[in-house]
Amino acid sequence: MMTGERTLRLLDSRFGAFLAGRCRLEGEERLRFQELTCDLSAALAAGDSCLLLAGEDQELLSRSGLVGEGPYPLMVHQGRLYLQRYFQHEQRLARQLLCLAGTGAPYSADPTLLDELFPPVSYGETDSQRVAAELALRSSFGVICGGPGTGKTSTVVKILALLLQARGEG
Repeated sequence: MMTGERTLRLLDSRFGAFLAGRCRLEGEERLRFQELTCDLSAALAAGDSCLLLAGEDQELLSRSGLVGEGPYPLMVHQGRLYLQRYFQHEQRLARQLLCLAGTGAPYSADPTLLDELFPPVSYGETDSQRVAAELALRSSFGVICGGPGTGKTSTVVKILALLLQARGEG
C-alpha cells in the first residue's frame, strides 16, 4: 500500500491499527489517526525521525489521548509527530551537541602548514576545504558534509594534522 510517497509495510499497518485501537477517537477521526500513525511508522523505516503534520492533524492528535509529554507513546512538537522515545533521543542529542559546541579551546592554524595542505586555487575561486579546516580549528564543534567525492575524508585528515600541529603534537 502506498501513502504519499512511502510504501506501507505490514508492520506499519499493524502499528497504526494497534495505536488506533487504544485512542479516544471514533469513526473518521480514528481512521485518520490510524493513517497518521501508519505514516509515522513508514517515515521511521525510511530513516526519518518524525512526520510533518498539517494543522488540523495536530488538533486531532491532541484529542487522541495518546499524545503528550511523559507516559504517552506519541509526541507532537513544532508541527511534527514523533514516537515519544525518538523525541526524547533527539532532544538529548540536541542538548549534547549544544554542550559540545560550548566547550573546548579553539586553535589557530599554522599558515605554512595550511598553505602546504591546501595549495592555492585559481584566482577568484574559494577553496571550500580550506575554509572548512580554518572554521573547524576556530570552533569547538563542526560538521563536515558533502556528496560523494567532494573531499570530506581528506579534509578531516588535514584538519587532524592541523590540530595535532596546533597542540604541539605534530
